[in-house]
Amino acid sequence: MSTTPANEAPLATHQPSPASRVVIVHPEMGIYLGTCMGLGFWSKLDPVGQPSAVTFANDEEAQAHMQTWDCGPPEGASCHAVIADEIDGQGPYAAHFASIQA
Repeated sequence: MSTTPANEAPLATHQPSPASRVVIVHPEMGIYLGTCMGLGFWSKLDPVGQPSAVTFANDEEAQAHMQTWDCGPPEGASCHAVIADEIDGQGPYAAHFASIQA
């Protein structure tokens, strides 16, 4: 027997379903945070207070992104799977990247 009145839908329960995404990491530069005004930012260099890292759907998407850089992918760069967050409704980012080994 349902306790929900016939004219009301039952309350939905939020079941988080984190999506696996990919970040770009480099042993000396850290985690690729993103690009602004043509400059790339990395966690071990000058993260300028950036609290999260951009993520990609898969390795191929991350590799394609690096191919757009004037100097191409830096030697030693690799992809690392993460569980992405949505920050203020602004797409999938990796907000807690400190635990990723870069």
